Amino acid sequence: MFLSNAAGLFVGAIFTLLLGAVVRFDLSARRIPNRLVAVLVVTGSAAAATALREPVGFTGAIAGCALGLMVWLPFWLARVLGAGDVKLAAAIGVWLGPAGVLHASLLAALAGGVLALAVVARRGRFSALVAGLALWIGALQRGRLTRPLVNDTADVLPYGVALAVGAALAGWLPAAWLAL
Repeated sequence: MFLSNAAGLFVGAIFTLLLGAVVRFDLSARRIPNRLVAVLVVTGSAAAATALREPVGFTGAIAGCALGLMVWLPFWLARVLGAGDVKLAAAIGVWLGPAGVLHASLLAALAGGVLALAVVARRGRFSALVAGLALWIGALQRGRLTRPLVNDTADVLPYGVALAVGAALAGWLPAAWLAL
């Protein structure tokens, strides 16, 4: 999508810089600021109406936003993701449109799995992960939606990183999801 012309390269660079800011905030504070999400939505809307008019367009931006929200909202409702992650997915949809946000979501899910395994391996906490997951699944089976067990904020997976990776791949290499 971004590699199609000079204007696409320009807006792709802006998108990538904004995603870099998301990664920085999510890694340092485990939060994605609302202001940053708002900047993504505003700049994405402008890009969709101008440089990305052909692949996305303004209607596609709205549909992508709604679809990004619908795909990731259930994970917030299940208390697996934070609200900032869901808002980020919606903002990504503004930039990439409905097909792009689906591609980005698939790639983000894969990146999130790899990230989770890397964090668990790095911390040597595989047995704690299995025990916590078993308790969480048991609570879900009893109809209790609980947040997965974490000791502190450092244990929360910065899922904005995975969403940013998926979005960057979907924007720069739109056929990358086909390799899966």
